[in-house]
Amino acid sequence: MRFMMMRAENFFILRRKPVEGYDISFLITNFHTEQMYKHKLVDFVIHFMEEIDKEISEMKLSVNARARIVAEEFLKNVSRGFPGFLPERQEQPWVLLRI
Repeated sequence: MRFMMMRAENFFILRRKPVEGYDISFLITNFHTEQMYKHKLVDFVIHFMEEIDKEISEMKLSVNARARIVAEEFLKNVSRGFPGFLPERQEQPWVLLRI
């Protein structure tokens, strides 16, 4: 995102600072529709949205896969009693005091 915002002038319709509540926003003016091909402009926006959606889906799958691996390892260690994580249990001598 930051990469694109730093180069907003190269992406003529991309706003340098997005609208509040959004990460990315486009500003398409009458000038843009007169200077550019309208169908190319629409194709760009649609393609951009599809690519962003695809990347977000891939990131979600990656995070879920990593979380599954971590959970499996954690549960393996829980079932073995956390070897290496907990100190060896030592019996403490009890001292009884009579007062």
